[in-house]
Amino acid sequence: MEKDGYVIMPLLMPEELRQEGKKMHHCVGSYAERVATGKCLIFSVRKEDVEQPLATIEIQEKEVKQVRAARNKKPSEDDIDIRPKMGEAI
Repeated sequence: MEKDGYVIMPLLMPEELRQEGKKMHHCVGSYAERVATGKCLIFSVRKEDVEQPLATIEIQEKEVKQVRAARNKKPSEDDIDIRPKMGEAI
């Protein structure tokens, strides 16, 4: 999905999750089993044509559970303008 110059892409494969965790220096790489069993969905948010993620989003039961920037920080409004709010249904 593309919106306002950002790309939101699902991370479905274990290697995609590991790479996201490595680039962002957080633990999303360990979510492979949760994604595989349908317990959550993980999305990477990036600027168009940029490989480095700006944020990682976790969704459970159609609700945003986490939005994290690098090193588990919360994304700033300067980093990303389309941040879903915690608990917001999608």
